[in-house]
Amino acid sequence: VATFDSFATRILARHGNPGEWESDGYDARIRGAAALIDDHPEAREDIGTCLHLVVDEVQDLVGDRAELVDSILQALRPEAGFTVLGDPAQGIYDFQLEGSESKATSRQFLRRVLDGTPEPTVELLTDLFRAQSDDLTDIARQGDALRTHVVADNTDDTDAGEKVLDSLFGLHTYDTRFTAKILEDVAEGDETGAVLCRFNSQA
Repeated sequence: VATFDSFATRILARHGNPGEWESDGYDARIRGAAALIDDHPEAREDIGTCLHLVVDEVQDLVGDRAELVDSILQALRPEAGFTVLGDPAQGIYDFQLEGSESKATSRQFLRRVLDGTPEPTVELLTDLFRAQSDDLTDIARQGDALRTHVVADNTDDTDAGEKVLDSLFGLHTYDTRFTAKILEDVAEGDETGAVLCRFNSQA
């Protein structure tokens, strides 16, 4: 079990040239490890000992770190398995691409995984354990639409985005006074509650 950064350092320590990478920062080490896995037979053999790779929070993978995971996936033996876990509707890290040599977005990386050979099995989790009201259920369904859209490769981006926006703007909006009343009622009932705000100024 390792973070991407510590895993990259481990690969460099095992297969890199001493004195060439120790002063590198995290991003350079990520790129260096990916290059070793791509081009160095012993590094590929090292990855080849893996029986099953598990990658969590795959929606957070962008840029150079996405390329590292892609290199690892390509180096796995054909009989090895992999599981990637995540929620593409929560992918918010594309802003990190500004400092990355690779410009692969989280969605592009996931698409690359889904289009791989052999074609992976996709399991969508659909039970809404957190949605306890009609409004929350409606909102959660928009997340389902976004996830399905990312997994499917035959949908039009603009069309799907407009449908989600139309649905979201059709929901109730709550002004500050009404929201405060809801929280007050929650507190009086000895319950817990939360409000999700778009901006810090709203909070």
